[in-house]
Amino acid sequence: MANGATPPMVRAVDEANAPIVIVGAGPVGLASALSLACHGIRSIVLERRRDVSALPRARFVNARSMEIFRQLGVESLVRLASVPDEKTANAVWLPALVADDVRRRRIETVGAPSGEPRSPAPGVTTSQDRLDPILLEGARATGLVEVRFGHRVSGVTQRDDGVSVDYTDEAGAARSATASYVLAADGASSGVRELLGIPMIGPSGLGHTVNIHFRADLDRAVRGRGVNLAFIMNPRQPGLLLNIDGVTQWTAQALYNPTLGQRPEDYTAERCRDVIRTQVGDTDLQIELLGVAPWSSAARVAERFQDRRVFLLGDAAHEMPPAGGFGMNTGIHDAHNLAWKLAGVLQGWAAAPLLDTYEQERRPTAQWTTVEVLKNLTSVGRDVDPGSDGARAASAGPRPEFFREHGLVFGARYTSAAVLDDGTTVPDREGQVVDYVPTAAPGGRAPHVWIERSGRRISTLDLLGTHFTVLTHGARTDRTPEIETAAASSGVPLRAFTIAEHEWAERYGLVEGGGVLVRPDGHVAWRGVRDATVDDILRALRTVVRPAGAAAVL
Repeated sequence: MANGATPPMVRAVDEANAPIVIVGAGPVGLASALSLACHGIRSIVLERRRDVSALPRARFVNARSMEIFRQLGVESLVRLASVPDEKTANAVWLPALVADDVRRRRIETVGAPSGEPRSPAPGVTTSQDRLDPILLEGARATGLVEVRFGHRVSGVTQRDDGVSVDYTDEAGAARSATASYVLAADGASSGVRELLGIPMIGPSGLGHTVNIHFRADLDRAVRGRGVNLAFIMNPRQPGLLLNIDGVTQWTAQALYNPTLGQRPEDYTAERCRDVIRTQVGDTDLQIELLGVAPWSSAARVAERFQDRRVFLLGDAAHEMPPAGGFGMNTGIHDAHNLAWKLAGVLQGWAAAPLLDTYEQERRPTAQWTTVEVLKNLTSVGRDVDPGSDGARAASAGPRPEFFREHGLVFGARYTSAAVLDDGTTVPDREGQVVDYVPTAAPGGRAPHVWIERSGRRISTLDLLGTHFTVLTHGARTDRTPEIETAAASSGVPLRAFTIAEHEWAERYGLVEGGGVLVRPDGHVAWRGVRDATVDDILRALRTVVRPAGAAAVL
């Protein structure tokens, strides 16, 4: 779908049931609903809260997520709701916001990149209370999504042909919905995951925090430094200050230690104002308190991401510390990975074993990301209690990778039955957190390259969509009609493009006549470096959508 376009109006969602029930209307649940709708799949979203989040919560939307939003038609709206780069460019370490920096680091994973961009859609800083309404409106505008607030799920019953979800509505009445599949995007304390008995693996209780949301004029303290977040190195009141809107809204994070008898309940309005004034360094600061929310962090990944017809996404599948902004983004990538597979199975052009590749692809990626984010947290002392030796040691500074994780943002490479390995040797993930080397080796994200198309400069990613995409290198011949005609009888949505630019071919590792098959989630499924025939392409397509274990009918 074109950048900024509104997903097409289709028809009203069935009031009773839908092919998909999504539990949770946070960014991951809403991104799932919007992704499915763009594939033409109806869904019902059940959310226990009365509305979308009123609290800022997650703030970083990285470039890979913005590429997904570009495809879903909401990139421009998310960008409009973001804080300007010049106001959020830096992380700083100091004893109080009014003080001079002890240390400063540019946040490279959001904001406009310098030099040759890795993406046509740079990451942004925008808080969840701004993002969620955009995703909600985008999903509802399709006519294929019904979001039911005030609905609490109490049971999930699976059968061979579907799933029943028991819940209570906003009036407390018991109800049930039937679906082909259920997506659990109901957060770190996922009730669906608990009902399924799926354990989480990894440490929890990695520091305890109270978020204090407030409004105040901090211009004099910031002094034009473009502070996105400030690590407050103050023994009396360590924590963070987070820039929410670039103007007057901020969040102060205060650390507390339950083993010393400290409790979230101790943070009265007076105590919260004292925390803010100490972290800012202004005893007379005028403050409007907006909300207080305690939480503790963890670095845990679910033992499995699928239980028959139920799938875990986002924090329900992987709970990450807030050290680099990867938790929400990883969940959005989960949704994008799963949506096209569900659409293929429900629409009949893919076989059910394709759904097994969701866990095969996303769980190793979540594990890798969680491990690296935990390293970030440890390097700044947020995994320990304030005043401890670990916290004092962290004052030496964050690890070099922190806020520079380009490889972590773009470098996920899948290995599954939906990827046809071409024997290319790619660097191991170890040491690839910062470095991102664009490659069209199967399993990786199709690289961004600027090309000319119909007199316009576009990204190769703009050729991708809710369909499979074939990109062939041909300076002399255009095989697009032949490929699309041959694929039409399969029922698999596919578009083909021939590109002559040599820079593109070099980036994709192709010679004249070569080509790649790109999946609807933007990852390369197959590559033929040279002489990619129509038969080769169709054979690859058939193998991807009907993996081993299903009868091939293409």
